[in-house]
Amino acid sequence: MKREEGTIDMNTFFLSPERSDQKTILEENRLVQAEEILIKTLDSLTSMVAIINAERQAVLINKAFLDALGSDSMDTFLGKRPGEMLHCIHAQTMEAGCGTSLHCQYCGAGQSIAECQRCVVAVTKECRITTQVGDAWVNLDLKVTSSPLNIQGEEFTLFVAIDICDEKRRHALERIFFHDVINKAGSLKGFVEMLQDSENDLDVREELKILRAVSSDLLEEILSQRDLARAEKGEITLHPELFDPVKLIEAVAKQIEVHPVNGNRKIVTKVTGHPSPVFTDRVILNRILTNMVKNAVEAITNGSTVTIDLSENDTHLIFKVHNDSVMSDEVKAQVFQRSFSTKGMDRGLGTYSMKLLGEKYLHGQVSFSSDESGGTLFTIAMPKQFNR
Repeated sequence: MKREEGTIDMNTFFLSPERSDQKTILEENRLVQAEEILIKTLDSLTSMVAIINAERQAVLINKAFLDALGSDSMDTFLGKRPGEMLHCIHAQTMEAGCGTSLHCQYCGAGQSIAECQRCVVAVTKECRITTQVGDAWVNLDLKVTSSPLNIQGEEFTLFVAIDICDEKRRHALERIFFHDVINKAGSLKGFVEMLQDSENDLDVREELKILRAVSSDLLEEILSQRDLARAEKGEITLHPELFDPVKLIEAVAKQIEVHPVNGNRKIVTKVTGHPSPVFTDRVILNRILTNMVKNAVEAITNGSTVTIDLSENDTHLIFKVHNDSVMSDEVKAQVFQRSFSTKGMDRGLGTYSMKLLGEKYLHGQVSFSSDESGGTLFTIAMPKQFNR
């Protein structure tokens, strides 16, 4: 089998970078197309199906897959790998394409194909892919199955992808909602019982203060989940207003200081210069920053510090949330993907919602960095003037 060589960078962090040349791809396509019953069967399925060769390149794509790609012809997709067909944002990171970048190590599709080809057994994995279509980022949740397929003595892989976005979204929202609301309702119940048993007026006042904070946070949690569900459906209504960003970060710091998640971590605000007022949706920006600070607090030990930093340039206000923890490569590769969480099965959507709300609705830029020298830093750069 011939492979493309020459100018292609053959470096890889995961799967083989080698590719079949176009002549070989067309020969394999003709071989597969001769199996008329197989082709008719695949085209009758509603799942996305591709037959791929040893180099993970498509030699046939079924009708459902082509429909999902917005095409009625497979010609432009022959020879491409799954991530390249789906416009995965990491498919072009390395010159050798899909399956060769650092991020690809954690891709369920790549893992499924690799294990199937290595062990010659069917392998099913869940796969989160962030795709880019035009200027928009779209998150896909897929269940992929790779199965061995022998056609006239040639070995191929049958790659089947089922869209489980709705299932994962509903499952995640339900689990997060019940997890957090039950915890907060439990806290409320505990404080009410303490108030009933207390005979000291000073203790009652302190407990009422905490009770108010917990009940406020419970309401905020319910509203957050409602707004995230609306955001994914494109139903968010924005209410931009002019406000002082310094007061915003001070309010966020105070809110998290009394939050049960905080323990005795220190939250410090740092302001560079005299930042201009910002015109945007204050409630949503507050929600994004609160989420950033909560995540930062949960990632460090008691006694450690989280810093909320505010600065500006000519066009943007820059909000940064920093702690001293360091993410693993696996976590860094999946931070903004829906359904991924560092906190276990009952959590997730936090960093995804930052990206969704901050970029799609507030037109900011949300990013992060995490390394030994600088710790973990989440940033949202907000335009000073909101553009509808």
